[in-house]
Amino acid sequence: MFRSLANRLTILYTAVAVGLVLVVALLYTFAGFSTVATNANLMIAQVVGQANELVSESRARGHTLAQDAPKIAQVLSQGGPRISVMDEHGRVIGGSDPNEWYRNRAILALATFLGIAPRELKVDGGFIIISPNAERISNRLGRFWQSLPLVCIIVGIIVWFAFRTITRRALHPLVEVTQALQHFGQGEFHSRLLMDAERRDELADLTASFNSAAEQVAAAFEERRKAEAQMSQFIADAGHQLRTPLTVVMGFIELLRKGTARDPETAAQIFDAMTLESRRMRALIDKLVLLARLERADQANVDRFDVASLAGSVVQSFKHGPGGDRLTLSAQPNALVSADKSDLHEAISNLVDNALKYAPLSRVDIDVATAGDRVIVKVLDQGPGMTEHEQARIFDRFYRGAGGGGVDGSGLGLAIVKHAVEQAKGKLIVMSRPGAGATFEIDLPRAS
Repeated sequence: MFRSLANRLTILYTAVAVGLVLVVALLYTFAGFSTVATNANLMIAQVVGQANELVSESRARGHTLAQDAPKIAQVLSQGGPRISVMDEHGRVIGGSDPNEWYRNRAILALATFLGIAPRELKVDGGFIIISPNAERISNRLGRFWQSLPLVCIIVGIIVWFAFRTITRRALHPLVEVTQALQHFGQGEFHSRLLMDAERRDELADLTASFNSAAEQVAAAFEERRKAEAQMSQFIADAGHQLRTPLTVVMGFIELLRKGTARDPETAAQIFDAMTLESRRMRALIDKLVLLARLERADQANVDRFDVASLAGSVVQSFKHGPGGDRLTLSAQPNALVSADKSDLHEAISNLVDNALKYAPLSRVDIDVATAGDRVIVKVLDQGPGMTEHEQARIFDRFYRGAGGGGVDGSGLGLAIVKHAVEQAKGKLIVMSRPGAGATFEIDLPRAS
């Protein structure tokens, strides 16, 4: 992974490493040569001072330069340099031949470059020539040249490992991102990159951006999974709800086709049953269409109206039906909201209808009031109430609870209520305990 990029970086780092090694070699050479030159010139300066002392001592004893020349040359040469003691006519009277220094041309050229040159000391009766020891300089330079490759190899190895480590660290976030994206391609949407909290560079920004994108993708797929599961459940439940009335209608049609129901009374009963089941199917389909529209968040008709007046019309529509005498309304005027009037009418109607059906012996109270910038609509009954488990699922489509088996209904009413209230930017709250009735509260933003 990233082999091509790693190779290019390695080649670049290798070129930089070679350059650094060459620079180190040059600096090491300069330092070595400077050390040799400094030591040689310092040694010559020390010998010059020692030569003056020896000549002064010889003169104090009354000796001539020719008499003490061999001794002076021997003493001075112990420090390493070549000593030549010459008389006034240029003849060597002690020490070595001064021309030996000039015979080794390579050392002479290098010494000249480094600023190493023989010193000539004028004394009574002649002069003393102090020359660097070419052999010693050659040996020192030889040891230096022998150590230079080792130094270059050590520096090269250190630079190589340093740059290799830098390359790995630089490519590590890219490798992690690529591996995580490969996991994405395989359907694993929960990969995350570990981010060093102390890093504040571009790679940290890359890691943070990837984690944010990964969270959004994972959330989107999770939402899609839930939506697909809900849709599958919705289709199964809708099919189950429609299957029963269709089966009844098809059975009656088969009876009519075979001519089994010949007398008018039986035929009338069959037609009444078919009409009832058809109306049940029509009501169920209408609720499914309404619920589908609410779930699409289509709010085409937004009106400004008084919820108190709307609740009054809902109660009036139930007054002449079964259980209508059990309804009481307490409404505070000017409870204005901005919402889809028909949707909110459907929501309150479903709450009232549920209360009448599931609390058949209880009074049902509808209360509309304002509280600051909110409008509160409550539907209360003193029926059997609900458990916590039922309250957690009461707004699911087709869920009817433990006491809904003997009550006519589709299980879509409260789901419609929930979506209608959400469309109106409100909140739906349920409060209930077993045996203590139920209270449904619609909390809506009040229109100014």
